[in-house]
Amino acid sequence: MQLTPSLPALSLLLASLIVVQPAQAEPLRECYQDACAEIELPACNNNGSGTPLRIAGQLANPHRNSITAWQLVADAEWEYNANHQVKLLSGNPIDSNGFQFGSEFERQLLLTGTLPGKLLLAFGPRSGGHGFYDVAVEVTLSPQGEQQVQLDVKPGSCPNPVNRDKKGLTPVAVVGSNDLDVREIDLHSIRIAGVAPVRYSYSDVTTSLPQGEGGYACTTARSDGISDLTLKFNTAELIAALEQERGRVLFDGEIVTLPFRARLKDAGQCSGGLIGEEQIQIINNRR
Repeated sequence: MQLTPSLPALSLLLASLIVVQPAQAEPLRECYQDACAEIELPACNNNGSGTPLRIAGQLANPHRNSITAWQLVADAEWEYNANHQVKLLSGNPIDSNGFQFGSEFERQLLLTGTLPGKLLLAFGPRSGGHGFYDVAVEVTLSPQGEQQVQLDVKPGSCPNPVNRDKKGLTPVAVVGSNDLDVREIDLHSIRIAGVAPVRYSYSDVTTSLPQGEGGYACTTARSDGISDLTLKFNTAELIAALEQERGRVLFDGEIVTLPFRARLKDAGQCSGGLIGEEQIQIINNRR
């Protein structure tokens, strides 16, 4: 049996106890004759630390000399053969035990990094090292994605100069599009560099940029027929947050990225958030 190498972007942390226990979805369970395999994932996991996973297998009629084997594989291609044995054709092995005394097992795992599209757990009694398993359960992973949004600092201005020594407000527009109705954004969830806006309104003040534009792209266009969410941030608070993050004063001419996070109204606990970023150029009168 040939399996491709493990995914480099997927790391696995093994733990005897997962301290944080998110709400669990119903476990997926498959049985054939005496063997059962089970995978359990959290119903929701947005804490950013990884995806907890429980896997288990058991024989319904064990005896004291039972020997079992199991394997957890990412993006597996597999089939049941004519004898209803699981035959693995390809995939990325994550964890396994090919010779285990006992009729059952249970493990708590934590997947971090880029998640695979699906996971397969194969399990069964081991007899003569045949390389097959008796039952398999497969789950398709649906990571809670985050929707990318476009921002426009100081709409109508390009580039986006911000004077660190000038008191007042910095305008930022969340660009509306056919894919984003800005009126559906939860205003209380909006943060740029951890700072909340002090004012907001809805108006068509800018236009979206084509997908794939570089990080320093900007536009002076003022209207595209779609309403935008216009926000005002206290400039001093923004500068203070950016300097605290860097541990230094921003220097004249420096290009700084403003990170944006928000959520949609009535979004469930498991819904992905809104993320975006925009670059500004610092003007430092004290240089």
